Amino acid sequence: MITAPQAIEQSRRLLLCLHAKPDGDSVGSNLAMALALASLGKQVLVVSADPLPDIYSFLPGAGAIGSWQQATPGAYDAVLALDCAEAERTGAPLDLHSYAPLVINVDHHRTNPRFGDVNLVDPAAAAAGELVMDLLDSLHVVIDQEIALCLYTAIATDTGRFSYDSTTAETHRKAARLLDAGVDVGEVTTRVYESLPLATLHLLGMALTSLSVHAAGQIAVMRLDAASVQRAALSGRDGESYEIVGFARSVRSAKVGVLLREEEGTVRVSLRARPGVDVSQVAHDLGGGGHPQAAGITLSDCTVEEAEAILVHRLADMLTQA
Repeated sequence: MITAPQAIEQSRRLLLCLHAKPDGDSVGSNLAMALALASLGKQVLVVSADPLPDIYSFLPGAGAIGSWQQATPGAYDAVLALDCAEAERTGAPLDLHSYAPLVINVDHHRTNPRFGDVNLVDPAAAAAGELVMDLLDSLHVVIDQEIALCLYTAIATDTGRFSYDSTTAETHRKAARLLDAGVDVGEVTTRVYESLPLATLHLLGMALTSLSVHAAGQIAVMRLDAASVQRAALSGRDGESYEIVGFARSVRSAKVGVLLREEEGTVRVSLRARPGVDVSQVAHDLGGGGHPQAAGITLSDCTVEEAEAILVHRLADMLTQA
């Protein structure tokens, strides 16, 4: 059976795709791979179904990421899906095989159904960035400063700055290699965590005023209704909520932090858990996904209040059984 490195080596034209609503791992892993493939003389197009959060615009190659409308069906030797828990997560308007005869699936979500013709799926990896590093080693690609910056951002963000249970000694060894390649940790920290739009901070203030606790303080919930989001004067991807939820988890008694954000007839749910607590199954059961300590769900046809009741009930049951 052909391996992922062999499949990549045999492909000259590759289409790389981020997952919908891309995070740091999705952006960093894809940009690192694109830089590496270009260094090998391959033709690469990176596409995303959704705009990139502005906090990742500093990464090399971020400005060249296109949309699916720029991808020509049948024009590629392979589609490389990185950090996509399922094929639908790519947001592709057509079946992935419409773009290329070969689909290479590289991911670390344990729920991944192995949708590719070639699958490199390792739930033990803390981030897709770790798997990309291994691939680049197999392809004999020198990890230069630009590639290292993308990979470090991927790994640091998907491990909660190396705080989640998924972080291993191997994760730190890989991070050390990236620092040796010239990554400025201060730059990544400033760009990703300390360069927030004013709208995000306004939104954080609104979220904090809604904070409530449940299940004897083990579940902390923040809510943002559509009116709050509009009052924050958000535009585009400003005010992304995936970091705001960390403030709910920081409540001393809380084992799980929840952020409920109402938008366009749906409620987006962000979950963050303390080490030793796994919220991924609750997310999966409700149609979402993610990792043990960081997961997300989109609930349709319910209010923020109804979504809160559903999540508190499910999480309280999970904590009781743990």
